[in-house]
Amino acid sequence: MDRVRWMFLVLVVGCTFRAVGMTAGDARSSTDTSTADTTPADTLPPVAPRCAAAAGSDDVGVTQTSNAVTLPQAVAAGDIVVVGVSVGGSTSVTVEDTGSNAFAPVASVEVASSQSVYAFWARVGAPLASETVTVMYTDSVYNQLMVGDYTSVSADADPFDQTAVTGSGTGSQGVVSLTTSRRDDALVVMLGDTSGTPPTAGSGYTVEAVSDYSLFEDATAAAPGSYTATAGLPDGTSWSVVLLAIEGTD
Repeated sequence: MDRVRWMFLVLVVGCTFRAVGMTAGDARSSTDTSTADTTPADTLPPVAPRCAAAAGSDDVGVTQTSNAVTLPQAVAAGDIVVVGVSVGGSTSVTVEDTGSNAFAPVASVEVASSQSVYAFWARVGAPLASETVTVMYTDSVYNQLMVGDYTSVSADADPFDQTAVTGSGTGSQGVVSLTTSRRDDALVVMLGDTSGTPPTAGSGYTVEAVSDYSLFEDATAAAPGSYTATAGLPDGTSWSVVLLAIEGTD
């Protein structure tokens, strides 16, 4: 009788130990190491926009009433195309592209006696195997183009976190600052200058396109806060710049 009782106790203890050791995850195969992300969708951080393709044009040594550049790869529906135009003096500017997307002005800084910068953007409606952006002027001007295709961009009608910041001045650095309200904004800088020497990227920024008289660079805002955009220039250079903050997907 005692022997039977001890066998029963051993069996019960063994089963109890197994039951305590089990968790809900044990319902998976012993080789299944996957885990589920239970973070609510509305608390996940935004995905930062990135420049999928960029192109620029250099000064051709003569004035023009239009200019065009072609991006090096296809663009996807929902992307936005940003265009920076650096012009000697000032003029009226219109922009169109292969896909007949509607370009709207974002900001401009006009310096009639020096270099002006105009910034435009458009949402890509249908995917394009080839994207050419054409810029037209009411005057014949010296000009340089900066064009970028940004993907993983907010689907909002206005994809910009803050009003664009502009600035102009003279010196060895072009400097403007902007305060973001979100993390992972794309900070996009479009600069025009008079030096005839290619500008260099500011600290933390990546050059997307550069010419003797213009610079297109960007960076990612790691957290909400104030960010300064800079660019290296020869001493005594006159410059104008536009700084944009593009929101990512939520």
